[in-house]
Order: sequence, then structure tokens, then C-alpha cells
Amino acid sequence: MDIKEISQVGKQVLQNKKALILGISINNSYFKEENLTKLLLWATENASSVYVMIPDEPAVHTLMALGKSESEAVKIARSKSNNLENKCLAIVQNHKLPPVTIVRWVMIANNEHYLRALEIIRQAYVDFDFFAKEVHATTLNVLKHAGFENPTDEQMRNGLEFLFKELAFITHSDLVLGQEKTAYVYHSTMKVLNNLIEGQYTFFKTEGVGFITAE
Repeated sequence: MDIKEISQVGKQVLQNKKALILGISINNSYFKEENLTKLLLWATENASSVYVMIPDEPAVHTLMALGKSESEAVKIARSKSNNLENKCLAIVQNHKLPPVTIVRWVMIANNEHYLRALEIIRQAYVDFDFFAKEVHATTLNVLKHAGFENPTDEQMRNGLEFLFKELAFITHSDLVLGQEKTAYVYHSTMKVLNNLIEGQYTFFKTEGVGFITAE
């Protein structure tokens, strides 16, 4: 893996072989079998615990923002998430890798640390303009990339809800998963996430979570 950017905690996680979280997106062509295999081989070699985060429930909001009905979105998100989970588990088995944990939202939706984080992030979006602008810009960019130059308020609300849930889990993943330190691995940089983890906002601080941008 080619590491493009890494936080201080991310470095500590790799040096001490702590827990890595691999972020997997259901609608991203990057996550073909070749790249999933490369990710899993690298992660299991460099961490004591590997988690594969498949945001099935949050993805429902993204699919609704892209024009799907709620029932369609639930069905598509479940099907694509199941497919990704099966691919990852098959890679682990075929390459005889150490076990990995697949994180689906049903596992964390009622976790007290996750719920508290979700509350903090939603309230920060209301209270802090700079944070709100970055979250809004991140969501708008996703929708524009999908072909919606002028998304409606409803599309934005759904897109924001996806981001709130994803940020809540990642930034509190050490507490949610019961790990000393975790690092979130993704192939591209999400500025608002990195800023949260690096303590760029006065309302938020974490010392047990890092990030790694690698592909």
C-alpha cells in the first residue's frame, strides 16, 4: 500500500500493530476484488485487529439522496453490503488471512459512544459555522459527483445524515470497538474527517483515533 497521508495516531497504530478500520463504500468502483485483496493483505499484516466498515444503514440516506425511494434504498444497500461482506470474507478464507471483523450498522446503532458522538456532531453542525460549511461542502461534492449540480434541500438532508453517522462512528471507533487506538484507512482524503481527528475544531477532541490515506 502507498501511504499518502497519515496522522500521528495513525503512525502509532502501525508502529504498535493496533486496530485498523478499512472503510468500504458500496457505490465506489475502487472496491473491486483486486483492491479489496490488497487492502486486506496489507491490513492483516500490519494490525492486531482489522475491522471492515460497511456503512449499510448510512448508505440508505445516500441512495435516497440520489433519487431512490426508502424501500428501494434499503433493498439496494442491503444487497450491495452483503455482496461486499461476502467478497471480503472469501478473500480472507482464500488467502488464509487472520480473521477480520465486518462492521455493519446493526452492531453499533445502539452503542452509547456512537449515539453520543452522533449527538455531538449534529449539534456542532448547528452551532459552528466553519464545521457546518465543511460538512455541507463534502456532501455537496458527493452529490455533484453523482450528477446533481443543484441538489434539493431533501437531497442535502439525506446526504448530511449519511455523513453525520459515518463521522460519529469513525471518530469514536476506539470507544465503540473497545480498542486502545484505531486508525481509519481510506483511499482518498476526507478533509472534514481529518480535521475532526486532528483536533481542528474547538468542540471536539480524540486521542485514540487516527487516519491513514492509502491505496
